[in-house]
Amino acid sequence: MNPINSNWNPISGYLNPLAFQQPLDGTFGNLCRNCVYGPGYWNIDFSLAKNTQITEALAVQLRAEFFNIFNHPNFALPNGSISPGLDQFGQPACVPSQGCFAGQISQTPDVAQGNPGLGGGGPRVIQLGVKFLF
Repeated sequence: MNPINSNWNPISGYLNPLAFQQPLDGTFGNLCRNCVYGPGYWNIDFSLAKNTQITEALAVQLRAEFFNIFNHPNFALPNGSISPGLDQFGQPACVPSQGCFAGQISQTPDVAQGNPGLGGGGPRVIQLGVKFLF
């Protein structure tokens, strides 16, 4: 069974709790390394610059920089706490309609690293600059 929900969204959860079960006491389970991966990351940055010579010794540079120019949402890794598998009655241990979200994603990578704003995963950022060269 695939551990990643095929129709996931940040609210319903990224992981499929029915793909997991609680390992036996004293064991670590049998899930292989790197079997579960986070959502894909897609980001394009763009910049324009224009150098203009004013005099022989003076120039000005106008610059515009666009980070995440297409404003594509990128999400951080899902949280690691889930209630795996089925309960003692054969029902799913984690039911989203009852407030249990398996692998919920609630932030972007830059917020997860404590650096909101410019950088990986945030919203579109536009930066304008003027530089005098002499």
